[in-house]
Amino acid sequence: MATALLTLAIFVPFNVSHNDKVTNGIALCPNLHRAFDRGLVSISRIKDIVQCIHAE
Repeated sequence: MATALLTLAIFVPFNVSHNDKVTNGIALCPNLHRAFDRGLVSISRIKDIVQCIHAE
C-alpha cells in the first residue's frame, strides 16, 4: 500500500476564491496537513510554520 509523503494544503478553498494558482497552497506531510486543517498550526505570509497555542 502506497502512502503519500506530501499532501496539498489549500489556503483559501477554490469554491471561495476561484484561485487555482500554486501560491494558494503548500505541500505538507500528512500529519502537519491535519494540524493545519484543525487550526493547530498556521502558515505566515513568508511561509513560516507557526504553532498556534490554544488555552483550554
